[in-house]
Amino acid sequence: MFRNQLQRIALFSTRSSLLRVTIRSSKIKVTPTLLPTSISQTRQYSVTTQGIPTTSQITELTPNEFHSISGEYLETLFDHLEYLGESNPSIDVEYSQGVLTLDLPPNGTYVINKQPPNKQIWLSSPVSGPDRFDLVEGKWVSLRNGLKLGDVLREEISGVIGEQVPLEGLDD
Repeated sequence: MFRNQLQRIALFSTRSSLLRVTIRSSKIKVTPTLLPTSISQTRQYSVTTQGIPTTSQITELTPNEFHSISGEYLETLFDHLEYLGESNPSIDVEYSQGVLTLDLPPNGTYVINKQPPNKQIWLSSPVSGPDRFDLVEGKWVSLRNGLKLGDVLREEISGVIGEQVPLEGLDD
């Protein structure tokens, strides 16, 4: 049975020229006939999702500046949401290592995190889905729809909990 399988492989390999199988008594030798060529990898980045050029503030932002600005923004957001969680015990808010999670039962969990390679803040929303925000003129703005991160969160969270959510200092 094993020999039949090898013969089928040998028959296939002669047709496709991918493998050459030699059967000698109990020794099996498989030799690749097509060698891979050298592979060159090039990373390509899109400036925006719609091809709209971004301001130089995004592209010239150093990694340290990005971490400082985005960290301060997420800390401020965390403080507001933590205060909201104190008045509403069903809301759970956590912030650790650049990742902020906001659990709003029964709707789901928001995840807001820094993306240093792209110099963006990413939002995963149970209401509107995923989105990315770039720093444009000091505000975290979605290049897909032009909305500010604070405005999106304010509107969605207010709709979920049924009361106005003040998020001052985020998009001022």
